[in-house]
Amino acid sequence: MLGNFHIELAFFGAMGTFIYESGIEFILTKADILAEGSMMGFIKGKFYNRCTRIHELLANVLERKLYQRLLIESPDRHDDFEQVMSTVPSDPSLAEGLLSNPVVSTHIQMYDEFSQTALEGNLGMTAQFWATYIYLINRLHRDLQKCIKTNDVSGYIEIFPMMLAVFFALNRPNYARWGTLFLQKLTDADTLIAFHIANLLPGNVVVRASDTDVLIILIGVIGQQRREVRSMRNIILDCGMANSRRYINVMNIITVLEELFILHFPFCIQDNPLSNIKRIDCAILPSSRRTLEMKVRRSHYVTLVWKRAMLACPSDGLSPTDYGWSVDDNLLKPTWFEGPPIPTTLFTGG
Repeated sequence: MLGNFHIELAFFGAMGTFIYESGIEFILTKADILAEGSMMGFIKGKFYNRCTRIHELLANVLERKLYQRLLIESPDRHDDFEQVMSTVPSDPSLAEGLLSNPVVSTHIQMYDEFSQTALEGNLGMTAQFWATYIYLINRLHRDLQKCIKTNDVSGYIEIFPMMLAVFFALNRPNYARWGTLFLQKLTDADTLIAFHIANLLPGNVVVRASDTDVLIILIGVIGQQRREVRSMRNIILDCGMANSRRYINVMNIITVLEELFILHFPFCIQDNPLSNIKRIDCAILPSSRRTLEMKVRRSHYVTLVWKRAMLACPSDGLSPTDYGWSVDDNLLKPTWFEGPPIPTTLFTGG
């Protein structure tokens, strides 16, 4: 297994290779940001704290220059944005609300498109070189750190192939080779967790995972064991972070699913109903009460519109959000159900 600390060090070494002899390392020493005697250690990625501080500082300065280039090339398109930013409150919790402002989101999108233009080389090769560096430090590396700190396995699996490409392109063959094997094992980890738990001795088991796929695999594997075998162990899934952290009792879910299968598919094996799951089309299971209610509301809305078809505007006075729809980005989307997706009875105290 590859440790996160050494993966980041290898990444900093790759970044050192990327910027070596570009001239920027001499600018850093002349600006007293980096001592001359520490230059090669920084280039080779030997000092974690120093590399983190200097690479983030350099990437932020360069991105600020790129942003200034955007302002220079389109000076007449940012008046509304400047007006909104002049009203930013000093309280950070209140300032976060500005991100949903259409003016701010449009401005951010404009900058993203401008950055992509630089990455594609339309602003010149020098701009393309440093835009690539900005992307690797301020996007890729920060996303990697976020996944590590929040234990986001799915995000980590999504980001790591890009890290492997960096290792391969910038002469880190060992990390490119063993990182590929590490990623493959990490991708198969969900199935291995369920396999090991299914073969554990009786007792209480707590599985810590941020990926809900683990829950589905656990239900599939444990649910096909005989009742007398799985009744000897209690499995709890610890998922989520901070205030959203939950403890889900896997055995309770399996019990509820078994009762559902026995009720609607009486021909299945009574002692182990979930073993029949591959031979049953689960799409024919009836909707839950909450889902059915939303479907009835949407059907009722359509009926009301058709009954008023002789009017110029049949939908006048009718709000779709009162009949099983919600508005997302100016588009109507079905509300599948109201309330929590998992009943509170399936949680356990933590």
